[in-house]
Amino acid sequence: MKKVIILILFLLVFTGCSKENIDINNYEMIFNTFLSKDTSLVNNYSTGYKYYLPTGVKVLDSKDYNDKLYCNGEYYYLFVDIVNYYYKNDIDYEIVSNALFSKILEYNGKKGYVQILKVDDLYKIEVYYNYAKIESYVAHDNIGQSLINICYILNSIKFNDAIIELSMGDDATVLKEEVYDFFTPRKKEGNFIDYIRLYDEYKDITDENNIGNKGNE
Repeated sequence: MKKVIILILFLLVFTGCSKENIDINNYEMIFNTFLSKDTSLVNNYSTGYKYYLPTGVKVLDSKDYNDKLYCNGEYYYLFVDIVNYYYKNDIDYEIVSNALFSKILEYNGKKGYVQILKVDDLYKIEVYYNYAKIESYVAHDNIGQSLINICYILNSIKFNDAIIELSMGDDATVLKEEVYDFFTPRKKEGNFIDYIRLYDEYKDITDENNIGNKGNE
């Protein structure tokens, strides 16, 4: 019995970092911790890709490589960038000097960026990594936990090359021409998450039975 207790204590002390000993206000630490190691965790599947949904994060809708996620009153908008993945294009990003946090990400051959900007009384999180992008508007106190969830999701994305090859098909040439404008918001239209924030994001979810979570299927 004593040997079992000692073994448990040893594992608790010497196994890797956990959420409990991460400073959620240290954004640099969050990315260094949760993106520095590859993960094999997967519990949610879609056409051409799969990924891990952390506890408490649910899928509300999934369509055309766009997933709308929900967690604790806040929404994450996931876009899986199969075009740039297919052509193995890098995304150019310049550090934003007036951002709360702005950083170029590169871990284990995966690249991207993060920026957090104050918008009115909320903070807009934008993280592109591993050929996928998540955007969200969150309260200041929720930034750290949201970043942890986002890191889990983006770092875990795995692509099905055979399905992506089929989905590109004969339209590959057309899609390639649009690659460089893929994330450029049009001045008059704004971008997707700004539109959702105005017209959809703050609708309360009152019926848990209406929330679909493919990760639990």
